[in-house]
Amino acid sequence: MPFKISVRAMIEIAFWGQNQPSFKKASDIIKRVLNIEISYITVKNVTEYIGDLLFQELLDNVTDI
Repeated sequence: MPFKISVRAMIEIAFWGQNQPSFKKASDIIKRVLNIEISYITVKNVTEYIGDLLFQELLDNVTDI
């Protein structure tokens, strides 16, 4: 794992990170909802990491058009 975070926590962080207007706002909401204090930079890094994994998976499964 690239982060010392469980897979479930990474998914939660990525969910909140992509659904907020900023990573700072996502960090604040994660603190309020999950009671996990996490920097907005970590939220950004985790969200981008998960996004890259999903994009690569989709890219690998694309058939030629």
